[in-house]
Amino acid sequence: MNIVNIEALGNYEVFQALRCNRKYRKEKGLKTPILEREVREYLKTTNCPEQKRHKIEALMKKMKEFGLYKQEVLQIINLVPQTHAELYLIIANIEERFQDSQVLEILDSIKTYL
Repeated sequence: MNIVNIEALGNYEVFQALRCNRKYRKEKGLKTPILEREVREYLKTTNCPEQKRHKIEALMKKMKEFGLYKQEVLQIINLVPQTHAELYLIIANIEERFQDSQVLEILDSIKTYL
């Protein structure tokens, strides 16, 4: 197996890969490993099934305007924070890096795209 790209995967990408894997295994009559099944079942309980690639990409583009770190954007996509408190747990030094109006704009963008 060759590693093409070393990047952190978001929950959405993992969920999509597991869905494709499941479809392939079903077509070939192969059993799905327990861990793979459990991860897929867990991700079904998150926001992954409702997320759309184009909306995630649009949010990522919008978050670049704020200069967020890749890890912060990934956590935002995975956790979909709805409140200031949740966002403060994801973004390092948020009080020093952003004004209140910017924090509100980030939250509004999350609600718009996710």
